[in-house]
Amino acid sequence: MNVINKQKQLLVKCLLFQFYAMKALNKMNNLEKGKLLAALFPDEIKGISNTISAIYKMLTENREQVEKDWDNGFMTVGQWYRLAEQCNEALTTNNGKPYSVSRFAQEFFDGYIAIFTTDCVIKYAEKERKETKFWHMTQALFMFE
Repeated sequence: MNVINKQKQLLVKCLLFQFYAMKALNKMNNLEKGKLLAALFPDEIKGISNTISAIYKMLTENREQVEKDWDNGFMTVGQWYRLAEQCNEALTTNNGKPYSVSRFAQEFFDGYIAIFTTDCVIKYAEKERKETKFWHMTQALFMFE
């Protein structure tokens, strides 16, 4: 019962925030989108963190192949690896402790690191949460402009 009350309180806070202070979606920056996503779905932070870690591990284990297959005109493979390393460093520094909503958003959605984080969030939603409210929110926040 207590968990349900907390969830209701969080929902009310988010709805009030949305009604009174939320910018239009196309005016939000990555940090604001990350805070909103984490506030609406705090239980997904652990899954996102695990996905970031798993993707970083895959990248490090398959570096040669990734470099060979890299076909992204937006950034170099070296830049992608630096963003992945920054995310991994943040996870390592945290030592597996739970993140607060604001700290999670600040560490993973502030600056260029958000490019890698957003990719991980989308992959997590596609693989683990397809057709859920979380998946729909990630689509709305990160896939449409």
